[in-house]
Amino acid sequence: MGSKRVTWVAAVLGTVAVAGIMGCRKGAATGKGSTAVNASELSASGSTTKKWVPSLSGLAVGATGTLWAAGKIYSPFDFGAGTVASSGGADIYLTKLDPATSLATATFTFGDSGGKDQIATAVAIASSGNVSVIGYFSGEIDFTASTADGSGPSGKPGTAGLDFLQAGSAVPFFGVFDKASTGRYVTPIKVHMVDVGFGALLSVNANPGQNAFAICGKTSRAVADWSDSGANRGVITGDKAVAGGDMDIVVAKIDAATGAVLWGKQFGGAGNQVCESVTIDNNGDVIVAGGYSGTLKFGGATSALPVQADTSLALLYVARLDGTSGAPIAARTWGTAGRSNAYSVTVDASSNIIVAGVLGGDIDFGGGISITNAGWTDAFVVKLTSTLAPVWAKSFGDADFDQTARSVGVTSIGDVFIGGSFKGNLGTLGLTSTNQTTVDAFTAKLAASDGAVLDAHAYGDAAGAQAVSSIAVARTATGALANSVFIGGSFSSSITLMGTTLSTGSPSAWASFVARLIQ
Repeated sequence: MGSKRVTWVAAVLGTVAVAGIMGCRKGAATGKGSTAVNASELSASGSTTKKWVPSLSGLAVGATGTLWAAGKIYSPFDFGAGTVASSGGADIYLTKLDPATSLATATFTFGDSGGKDQIATAVAIASSGNVSVIGYFSGEIDFTASTADGSGPSGKPGTAGLDFLQAGSAVPFFGVFDKASTGRYVTPIKVHMVDVGFGALLSVNANPGQNAFAICGKTSRAVADWSDSGANRGVITGDKAVAGGDMDIVVAKIDAATGAVLWGKQFGGAGNQVCESVTIDNNGDVIVAGGYSGTLKFGGATSALPVQADTSLALLYVARLDGTSGAPIAARTWGTAGRSNAYSVTVDASSNIIVAGVLGGDIDFGGGISITNAGWTDAFVVKLTSTLAPVWAKSFGDADFDQTARSVGVTSIGDVFIGGSFKGNLGTLGLTSTNQTTVDAFTAKLAASDGAVLDAHAYGDAAGAQAVSSIAVARTATGALANSVFIGGSFSSSITLMGTTLSTGSPSAWASFVARLIQ
């Protein structure tokens, strides 16, 4: 696969770093009522397989290499900083990890005691080290130790949007938290509900050189202006589109120091327009990417994009928005058929834009750069300049099955890492799945200059399913952590890496994993 290769070193939450990849403790379940993990087992030196019971939703790495993970937790678990537990139903967990040992230096949970669910779906780190989490919840999320902040049955007044949030069912939210949070409870800077109707917040991201966050997703209604009061609180300020039918794109930029909304925008038209992924470039501009059907209008400096009349299909789009105002600077769409989408976007040190996702049809990016769909949906990655001109594009798949790139990261020299899941064959990656009924996980490293394959790995077994869902690259870190690549995901049944087989004990039992690659 080329002359460059990477070495796998475990970065297991709740145990020491050892050769291999994080696994599971056989016999522990993953859902409600699962067995608590013995804390002494989590710190057992030399063990190569440990089950991480909580579900992983996302990883993020900061400018200096600090790693944070977020997800949902049901049963007591020790990530390395003491046992934490849900207060009822699913609770959100947020854990700060030492990237050299993978042991948690702090772990926080938020939820309520009413048995309803609070779910984190993604996490990001700004240049200051402050952390943002997005997700959704029912009932209440209590962020602090106070029992008189409006939480639960007390009903006493507190500071809504700081101590707690209360809502009906499956309401999206974003939160900004102090990097220096210690002890049992997190220190919130600002937390906020977002009324997007039947939509959702789908992505949060940052840039190691910018002290801001960007969030995006989809909305079925015109999002209201932000307000400190009222049951429905939105993030949109300034001009906003009237929902054109079905879903519109919603995007906002957040001050990482205060949690204040700097600006928010809504873009749409007839049909469905969705922002699946977002990031901030090195100048502070916001990059959004996803898929759309119908009509997509960004306005301003951009013209209306081609209409995709068939709502069962989706065209790929990428847009760049001014970091100060949210005004559109550039927008492009590619493809004429199939169902394509951009699940992850990042930028390199030169503000080139790298997008990864699924390709449902042939795409001509222009300038002699095109990719051909092998059949069904293929995994793809494309590198664009800051003006959205193509540099190179690659796709990986076969004629019989779906292949998906779920996450992308980039090193300080611009090499690209992608990860996801697949059945069948991944074409020029040279990988074949273990079966044709469940997916296997994969990662690949591609050259900065032309996207040539430098390395690729697949892992899984014939009984279960395995997937990589998160990649985080410490491209601005120095020393031993420089360009460290962290991946996270989930698996059932077993997964084999470097001769070590890890097992959940059953194809129906799931575990999460996180691993560190050293180049």
